[in-house]
Amino acid sequence: MRWMALGVALVAVAVLWFASRGGESGGGSSLESAREERAEGAPLGAPEVASTAERQVTATPEPERSSDAAPPATARELVVRVVDAAGEALEGAQVFFQRRPPNGEGGYATRTSDARGEVRYQIRPEWNAPGSEPLESVLHVELPVGARIERIVDLETLPPEPIELRLEDGGQLELEIVDALGERTALPCEIQFDYVAEAGNPKRPAFAVHSFHARTQSERGLWKSPLVTFDRRWRLAIEPLDGSHAQSYVEVAGPTPAQRMVAVRATLGAAKPMLRARMLDPQGTPLADQEWAGAFETRGNSENLPDARSNAAGELRWPLPPTAMRVTSAALWLWSPAQEPRWLARVALPVPLAAGPIELGELRIDEIPLGAQGIVVDPAGAPVRGARVLMQGRPANDATPYPVRERYVTTDAEGRFAVHVSEFLPRFSLTTYAAGFPPAKLENQERASPESLDLRIALRASGSINGNVLLDDARERSHWRVDLLDETTGSDEQGWLGARTFEFFHLTAGRSYTLRFVLLAVTIEDLEKSSSVAGLALREITGLRIPESGGACDDARLRDIDLRGLVLLREILVVDERRQPLARTVCGLALRGTDGILRSTRLPTDGAGRLECLAPRELRELQLGAPGYAIASLEPNLATQSVELVRGLPVVIELAPDAPEIPVGFELWPMLRHEALPELWIAAFGDPYLDFEAPVRDGRAEIFVAGPGTYSVHWMLQRQVGGSLGGAGANVPRRDLIEVLDTPAPQRFAKAPHPNGVAAALRSFEGQ
Repeated sequence: MRWMALGVALVAVAVLWFASRGGESGGGSSLESAREERAEGAPLGAPEVASTAERQVTATPEPERSSDAAPPATARELVVRVVDAAGEALEGAQVFFQRRPPNGEGGYATRTSDARGEVRYQIRPEWNAPGSEPLESVLHVELPVGARIERIVDLETLPPEPIELRLEDGGQLELEIVDALGERTALPCEIQFDYVAEAGNPKRPAFAVHSFHARTQSERGLWKSPLVTFDRRWRLAIEPLDGSHAQSYVEVAGPTPAQRMVAVRATLGAAKPMLRARMLDPQGTPLADQEWAGAFETRGNSENLPDARSNAAGELRWPLPPTAMRVTSAALWLWSPAQEPRWLARVALPVPLAAGPIELGELRIDEIPLGAQGIVVDPAGAPVRGARVLMQGRPANDATPYPVRERYVTTDAEGRFAVHVSEFLPRFSLTTYAAGFPPAKLENQERASPESLDLRIALRASGSINGNVLLDDARERSHWRVDLLDETTGSDEQGWLGARTFEFFHLTAGRSYTLRFVLLAVTIEDLEKSSSVAGLALREITGLRIPESGGACDDARLRDIDLRGLVLLREILVVDERRQPLARTVCGLALRGTDGILRSTRLPTDGAGRLECLAPRELRELQLGAPGYAIASLEPNLATQSVELVRGLPVVIELAPDAPEIPVGFELWPMLRHEALPELWIAAFGDPYLDFEAPVRDGRAEIFVAGPGTYSVHWMLQRQVGGSLGGAGANVPRRDLIEVLDTPAPQRFAKAPHPNGVAAALRSFEGQ
């Protein structure tokens, strides 16, 4: 449910290649069958910078350094040939190559096939080195849209000939968009389309390549889809690009081999309020061709609006959400430019608001005055070019839109910067980031006060801490977390061992640090304090000092840090009642050590259902659980073992007779949470309280819970049955309690959300 509620993300095509570094990280019931330092800040009359042109530091990004970088080696080439259903080479197909860890997620690289239908990937030799967990090298292509052609590749034995990916045959959807009168619209519209998953066969959440085809545009009310698979049901979302109408939806059976083209007719959604204004500066000059950001404010809350741009006459059109027509008071925030505001205004809106144009006439916008300016210099006093200065404002009230509260500015060739700070932000802080230097922070500055109008921000010298560790087993390396604590400020930085060496960069010269080697295992108290990244420190080294002049810490204790004998790497095969591996499943483990403290961690199984758990060598207890299964006890100190999980206690939530009707296109999901903290909790379920979720189908939802207890029933409304188009779910404000007993028979409870809660949740989708 988590991934369905969040929807299919429109991911950017990026070559992450994380794996090269070791995988850094309906019918009958189935139940019944970072570091920051305080900067030097002093007033400047005329800063004395000797020979700026002769000596200047440029804050350009530094290349990443990897302590476990592989030696140079000859790369091999993976060649893929894409052909259509008839075997002909296909040009322009997107092919994705992914190094996939056990959780099924991770980075990937994309290539587009050439005239011969071929794409090529360079394969680095070190990818075959054994890591802490097995990695699959997978080729994907999804064309037609909705098809999933996948091939697992053995990088050790690449074939000399191209690997052929044969695509399926498909058809197309042809859409006509009409207005409320049935006339074809001339408005250009954005089209989002997605297939509706079949019952019992949801879409795979980890990788959805077809999202790259999901957003296209219509022309004069007509749109034709890319090639799509046969025999699927599709859902289209239509919204004018100018935002004048709410998003509308249509669901249709797609093409079949007998009917390759399917005609679809859809009506525009309800008209929305549309603001019209002419933006002028205080002297009446049009603020022409500027990008504007804004927020719609009502009853102390603000909702960010899509960016808009004024034309050559300074005229601006801005759509408001349909919910705006129901408010009794409203105001509009406007600021420009969107990323680095210089102009800002708050305008009261006439209510009630109606659909269609709302004329605001000419709006004179005030210029935000300078709140701070100054120069950034290095330890020798030379100006630093390209440093980023982050302004974070403290709003006078919570109604100030968040984007106005913080922004970056960049130092120029002379190392100087100027920040515009609104009168709505009486106090602010400045944090300076420059490559090669620790961040420097000036806190609690007053807007336009004399001492903050001309600042000298002096960066300090940078140092590093690096060392070598000794391990019992090379597979341990990716399980150790390395924490570095600044003994002066208390701030910390976290990293992963990744290899037998580690390194921390850009540390402040003259400071002392503490180094900790940690296993990720949290206690109940950690989670209750929202410290989900807490861990068990098994080795600590204090007083590691960076030289005053910067550079590497030369403490002899860093040369060979002995971690041997502290932990045991346990390999666990997780299977279900049919002895089938639970592949790529997030499991929770509860560990009780010799100190008697209960800790928990969450780990994914790989494609074969195995997981590796690094924990203290001696444990008193070890339990494992997965969502929907009962918690099982394991032998605490075996290096290798298997565990068979059985289904948990069956719970059926049936909709009560007075349950409100759920509109077509929405699903209702009951969620169970422990009302009281269970005796044995598992961190894999997100927090100290276990969450279980299932959709209501045919008036019932089936859930397996790990154990008995008192559970609260929460509700969520999710848009689109079986899919993710349209955004995340909305919580329904209603909660009931149920008592689950320790019995294998299905336990039925008649519950329903309150009608007013459902109505409120439905309103939250309007305008999305």
